[in-house]
Amino acid sequence: MCDAHGKCGSCEGSVSIPGSGKVLNYNVRMHGYGILYSFAELPSFAYSAGLEESWRHPELIIFGLDYDLSTRLITEAANLIRGGASFTDLNGPYGIGDVNVRFLEVPAASAKQYLCETASYYGQKKFRVLQMLWSDEQGRFPCDPQCSDAVKRIQPVLSEGRHS
Repeated sequence: MCDAHGKCGSCEGSVSIPGSGKVLNYNVRMHGYGILYSFAELPSFAYSAGLEESWRHPELIIFGLDYDLSTRLITEAANLIRGGASFTDLNGPYGIGDVNVRFLEVPAASAKQYLCETASYYGQKKFRVLQMLWSDEQGRFPCDPQCSDAVKRIQPVLSEGRHS
């Protein structure tokens, strides 16, 4: 379960941090979304909860970056969404902060597997998810065969089924 800072050990782990759901509910109520971070699995990943409810935009998930950078990218994207931007057209790349990113739709089964706190937040309500992919130093994304192997290893492409 996730702690007050949005860091969690594992969606299926035995560690439960009291009040984590209340913190997420508070963040969604105050800011329109919350960010959760999983470091128990490798690669680590961060994801949102509340974007669909607040602005009718899919939730976001990003892999392979540290806590600070991944939460900064989701925060910057959420601020753009709050201002009316949408990444559902799946065009790109986009410059979010100083990082080149693309967005891909995440299948529902993967969404429930990785965004467990978001799924818990929404309960029986359906929600959509976009994966925020970041490029290698040559500007290539993990779905590109020429992308760096190091980037591909820490950034599974959920729409391609290349994940555990």
